[in-house]
Parts: sequence; C-alpha cells; structure tokens
Amino acid sequence: MFNLLPQNLKQKIKSEYALRRMVVILSFVIFLQVSSIVFTLPLWFISGFKEKEAVLQKKYMDNSTLFKNTDSISDIVFDTNAKLRVINNVLSYPKFRPLVDIIIQSKSENIYISGINYKYTDVTTANIVIIGIANKREDLVAFVKTLEGTKVFQTVHLPVGNLAQDKNINFSIEISLI
Repeated sequence: MFNLLPQNLKQKIKSEYALRRMVVILSFVIFLQVSSIVFTLPLWFISGFKEKEAVLQKKYMDNSTLFKNTDSISDIVFDTNAKLRVINNVLSYPKFRPLVDIIIQSKSENIYISGINYKYTDVTTANIVIIGIANKREDLVAFVKTLEGTKVFQTVHLPVGNLAQDKNINFSIEISLI
C-alpha cells in the first residue's frame, strides 16, 4: 500500500514517522530524568541532615576537654611504642610461630590439638604445653617420638597417666626449649 502513494506523500510520511519517533525518545529521556530526580531527592535531603549532624558532633568534640588532650595521649603512646620496639630488639627469646609449625607438621590426622600454651621463662628458655585428643595410644606415642626426633626441643614429656586409655585419649605433652 505504501508503494502506491506518490513520492511527495511518501516523503511526508517518513518525516512524520521520524518526528514521532523523536518525540517518543525525548519523552522517554525526560521521564528518566524526572524519575531520577524524584528518587535521588530524598537521599539528597538525608545526606544534608547527616552532614549537619556530623558538623555538630565535630563542634561538640572540639569543645570537649577529653578530646583536647588527645595530642598528648598520642605522643605518650608513640613514645611507649618506640620504647617497646627497643626492648623487643634487645631481648632475644624463642620465636613461637616456627615452633607451632613444627608441632603441626609432626602431628598425624589422628591427633587433634585443642590448645597450645607457651610460657617464656627467661631469655633462653621456654616451655610449651600441648593439649589435645588422640584416637589411639599408638598415634600418641608416634606423635611424641616425632616431636623428640625433630631435635628442636630439649625435652618432650608425656605423663604416663595419659597412656591409661586405649582410645580417645586426652593428653597433655610438656616440651622444654633451650
């Protein structure tokens, strides 16, 4: 039907179609802009109120005597940290992390460690107590022998009372370091 129209009417229909398409596109864009303004307006009001509240809190903190002394407190903390760093560098004590790694590597899957207590006695010695549960007596004895075989620990002491049960043994192993 469109091909039966004369050329000038075809041109007029095409231009009117393009005009209507532009009107639809522009109305959609205007709708998007209006809806975005409507949805962001409450957020804008809320952020304005929060900004005013933050400014009031800052003024209150600036006037508070507690916060006026924070500079001197931060200086004290900074000096204390510097002194602790010096003390830490002067003292040499056994590092804990490598010892825990050795203990964990020495245990089998049938040994469950529930706690490790580390007591630093003086500059050269420390004590470790390993607390846990072993599935079988043989697994516990093998764990103790593996710890003794590492040659990192001076003594590995397993109380005989821990070997009274045959299964699900609660144990406590005492280890001394030099």
